[in-house]
Amino acid sequence: MPYTYNPFVGDLDYYKKPGVLSGTITDHGYLAGLLDDDHPQYHNDKRGDDRYYTEIELDAGQLDNRYYTENEVDDLITAVSGEFGDHSKLSNLDYEFSGHTGFQPAGDYVTSTELTTISGDLQTNIDGKSDIDHSHTESDILDLDKYTKAEVDTISGSLQTSINGKADYNHTHDDRYYTETELDAGQLDNRYYTELEIDTISGALQSIQINAIPNLNQSAEGPKCNNINAGETITIMDCVYLESDGEWRRTSANDKTTSAGMLAIALESKTDGQPMNVALPGCFIRNDSWTWTIGGNNSGIIYLSCTSGTLTQVTVSGTDNVVRIVGHATHANRMFFNPEQTIVVHS
Repeated sequence: MPYTYNPFVGDLDYYKKPGVLSGTITDHGYLAGLLDDDHPQYHNDKRGDDRYYTEIELDAGQLDNRYYTENEVDDLITAVSGEFGDHSKLSNLDYEFSGHTGFQPAGDYVTSTELTTISGDLQTNIDGKSDIDHSHTESDILDLDKYTKAEVDTISGSLQTSINGKADYNHTHDDRYYTETELDAGQLDNRYYTELEIDTISGALQSIQINAIPNLNQSAEGPKCNNINAGETITIMDCVYLESDGEWRRTSANDKTTSAGMLAIALESKTDGQPMNVALPGCFIRNDSWTWTIGGNNSGIIYLSCTSGTLTQVTVSGTDNVVRIVGHATHANRMFFNPEQTIVVHS
């Protein structure tokens, strides 16, 4: 039934419901269109449950992840035995905020055991460095084109790609170098004499070839030496003998003291005390000033001359003269120098 309104009651007018005892309305249910719960500012159980934790929720441990429980605190106190000597027992400890500026976060330091034994990569790096081999700068360390320890330890990134692309024996250096197998099989035998060839004096080494026709005037083909001094003034192409003082002097068939012993032909002009290059026995020598006779019946034999440092094809015959063959003519201006070790002295 609709409410009625009395317009004559004045400022204290209020609705009345027919059939209801007169007096002030205290039940919102008597007001048409207005429910009991149409005032949200008033509390009810649903609104309270949505805004606050219930006793059941809190008793079930709703805030255990936010706060330490009594059991957790008791366990921590028991574990440290009266003093906080182990920071690992304190979760989420902010070192700087708590004034512990001298400490570093976990993982940025090594233990006493690790430093005492100096093990692992630290030992390897120390062994690989000399006392002054430390040229690294801060920019080197911070350079982003370097692999980090984590990348190397896990062999990740492009390093892993490069390694995966190589087989265990996929190294093409064999095209540049001879392998042990190739050398052991004699790869260079055609370039060098083997021990067997030298020990047996075989092969090409056995047949040494000497050019019998020197290309230049006053030159020689064959064995030479250049580190024995001249003992006097000597001219190129002079024949010389080795004196007892170990120096070269000019030969003379006048006396056996100047014609016996080791002989050579000067290949350059030198003075006393200067090292001199000479042709040793076994050389083919050319001198365009010579006019030798060649042929059989001893006509090609060459002897020492009584004139200092010269040679002749005429046998000397004076008293105390020394007859010594020094070689044979192979051409009018060439000879094979091969002195006889036996001499004949005229009486």
